[in-house]
Amino acid sequence: MNTFSIAQALAAGWDAIKRKSATVIAWGALVGVFQATIFLLFPVGIGVKGVLGTSSLINFVSGSALTLIIVYIETVLSLCILRGIPLTSTKNWKLHVLPAVVVATFFFFLILSAGLLALVVPGLIFIAVYSMFAYVIVDKEVGIVASFRESARLTKGARWKVLALATGTMVVISLTIFLGDSLKGLTDSVMPSIIVSYSSEMLYGIISLALSLVSADAYLQLAGRSASDSGQ
Repeated sequence: MNTFSIAQALAAGWDAIKRKSATVIAWGALVGVFQATIFLLFPVGIGVKGVLGTSSLINFVSGSALTLIIVYIETVLSLCILRGIPLTSTKNWKLHVLPAVVVATFFFFLILSAGLLALVVPGLIFIAVYSMFAYVIVDKEVGIVASFRESARLTKGARWKVLALATGTMVVISLTIFLGDSLKGLTDSVMPSIIVSYSSEMLYGIISLALSLVSADAYLQLAGRSASDSGQ
């Protein structure tokens, strides 16, 4: 029966942020640039016609595609940072698993959304069982189906903790988005919208990577190779 310590994962994540603060901040800045560029090129319209307009639809599609790629990048960054693996080598990025992570993430969120809509409980069970799939794909270089099977195996016996960690992650992400939206509402009249959008997206990128570092250490603990255990 597998298990892990949430406190240990939090400590490992915090230690990684302190050691690689420049990388974390640089990643946040990069996310800000990407998201702000989409916002600038394809602004979301106002009203029903605006929301369903071409610009808004392109914004949604490009933003969603970027989110899928961000999952891959943050997964690689988290595992490399925790293990002290250099990020300068293309070999360590394992680009050949990018398509698998993107496709698996798409179906994960699709099934998760359906599960949450279906009385919530199925979605929560799905998170508890399969939420480690991206780390499995990058770490073990396996396919989509194998990654979900391995996630189910690793989380067996620790699914309440996995669910607690995932729930905490969703709460923090939701609060970050709320904070970003509030910032936009308060500063739109005194600051260019592109700067406000960049700042809020940068904050989101930093927090998202920080949370990924915590989840990555939880995965490594479940896999028996915790970075915090190895003194990294």
